[in-house]
Amino acid sequence: MLQPWRNYIFAIALVLTTLLAYRPVWHGMPLMDDQTYLITKPELRSGSGLLSLWMQPQTTKQYHPLVNTVFWIGNKLWGDAMLGYHLVNILLHSVSTLLLWKILRRLEVAGAWLA
Repeated sequence: MLQPWRNYIFAIALVLTTLLAYRPVWHGMPLMDDQTYLITKPELRSGSGLLSLWMQPQTTKQYHPLVNTVFWIGNKLWGDAMLGYHLVNILLHSVSTLLLWKILRRLEVAGAWLA
């Protein structure tokens, strides 16, 4: 078991690694499929669109209602500004990385630090 201060240092290192991996999005411009999923999707612009994202699986090519709800909320907060969406993604991936590391440590999986 690592000493508590080592856990904090390692957690910070994991988050910094995640930030580094997401370096291409720091400029706040649309990347890859951002245009399709975040800018041109009409369901993200209305309250009824949110309902259809949950109740009508054929509304989108892939039925991911929770992801699309996060996008819908982002649209209400940031509109077409990509930096907000990208910062939320970085935050969610950082939290996921830390949770995976903690779960693997708790399960005593060898090499959990590779999470």
